[in-house]
Amino acid sequence: MIQFKFIQILFISIFSIMLFTGCSHKDDEQSFDEQIWQTYSDNNRLDKYNELVERYDNKRIILWLNEEEDSWWITNFTLWLVFSILPDMPDILAMGTLVGIMWAIGMIGVAGGILGGLAWLGGLMGGIPGLPPAIVGILFLGIMFSVLQKLFALLF
Repeated sequence: MIQFKFIQILFISIFSIMLFTGCSHKDDEQSFDEQIWQTYSDNNRLDKYNELVERYDNKRIILWLNEEEDSWWITNFTLWLVFSILPDMPDILAMGTLVGIMWAIGMIGVAGGILGGLAWLGGLMGGIPGLPPAIVGILFLGIMFSVLQKLFALLF
């Protein structure tokens, strides 16, 4: 019975990996970078493509986002900053779904850690009836930053 359960788990794992990642590759297809360049070429926006490549260090997500029309500079800058720290998502997803899932779990873990820290801070405040401790933690941090801003405004 245990051996059948092991084979079943192994089969489900292999099948799900093949389903999400595929198991073949055709050499005659364009790469993701070539598809982006072709879209810019079709839209007569090669000057914009060259400008974005130079300004944002050839980040694929920014080039993909600006294919049809220009995005706001704050969106481009934020994506450039995030993807300068994190690896390119197409590269992660090309390695397999498992790595993408691990990345998502890591991000959820970081968010849970931040929420836990805010709840801990809110718990230190004694709590306010009817408000979750994390919201009290956010209020506490907001009040502290406001006080610091006013203090620096007085000093400088």
